[in-house]
Amino acid sequence: MGLTIIDQTKRYVIAIDGGTTNTRARLLDLNDFSVKAVVRTPLGARNTRKEGRESLEAAVAQAMSGALEQGRVLASEVAGVLASGMITCEAGLLDVPHVPAPAGLREIALGIVERRFDRIWPTPITFIPGIKTLGEPYQGGCTVPVGDIASQDIMRGEESETLGIMKLMNLRGPILVVLPGSHTKLIAVDEKNRIAASVSTIAGELGSAVASSTLLGRSLGESGYLECIDEEMAMAGFDASRRHGPGRALYMIRLLDLMSDTTADQRRNFLWGSLVGADVAALEADSRLSSIVRVEVNTVNVVIGGSDPLRTLFETLFAYWAQSLPGVKITVLPTEVVEKASAIGATLVALAKEGLIDR
Repeated sequence: MGLTIIDQTKRYVIAIDGGTTNTRARLLDLNDFSVKAVVRTPLGARNTRKEGRESLEAAVAQAMSGALEQGRVLASEVAGVLASGMITCEAGLLDVPHVPAPAGLREIALGIVERRFDRIWPTPITFIPGIKTLGEPYQGGCTVPVGDIASQDIMRGEESETLGIMKLMNLRGPILVVLPGSHTKLIAVDEKNRIAASVSTIAGELGSAVASSTLLGRSLGESGYLECIDEEMAMAGFDASRRHGPGRALYMIRLLDLMSDTTADQRRNFLWGSLVGADVAALEADSRLSSIVRVEVNTVNVVIGGSDPLRTLFETLFAYWAQSLPGVKITVLPTEVVEKASAIGATLVALAKEGLIDR
């Protein structure tokens, strides 16, 4: 069915961004791509293992209803419902196969799956596929040996976010998009504005686990989350991770607590600096990503998204790292772009499926 936007009374879409721990419903006006309402529910794909898929269906329906109420829009004015992110995995509402990279609007649109969920919406929901990075020998579906696993990757949701960022910021590749969060995503966009490759790390979840489930938590205060940015301590953690490895750098947090005059928040900055240092090491180890930034003449954008304070921390540390890379320009996304990029990107993919746009 797709988007029924031929009927001019249907001027809105609802974009569901389903994460591991949260689900957001955004009400988007097709006339100007403005977001009229956002409703978040603290339930995501991780919850379905214990609570069942019905709990996620109920959360999505509630979020959508809240967005319509907040935006003062009737269900009859909605052209379609779009879903992207972890909601499209086996733990979400529908397991949608990944599209192989390189993939832009057209390629992602070809992987769209539409399915009806009567408890959520009376017409089929448009599910946006994620993207998988595969080395050439494995694109036919054969098993990847352990020795080659580092060059493979997957994403769900970040493809819509990246496409939305490109549109909203009027960017063209090649660029590198950095999306910190529970999992850091480092995404290479090629000269045809296709997602060419990605590298993922577990930085955010690792930081939370270190703070909540290890002895180091005693040195990090009640929370492992940053309250403010201490550039000096973050850079110290960054340097320690790159010089001694992240395992040793993380243990230094304990030593800083016992042997130095530092506060818990300074040690949290050291923790996150160490994690970003490991992320940069992963970037440098992948030739598809590192080749984008290792230029000498042309200006290359490294675009940093995510939510604060991580966005600011990544800006600080990537700028510190890029001092030796004269061709790199660090661009930090405005909050309003971060907030609506995934909804814009998902809408662009749906419109491409209908043949209404092609790039």
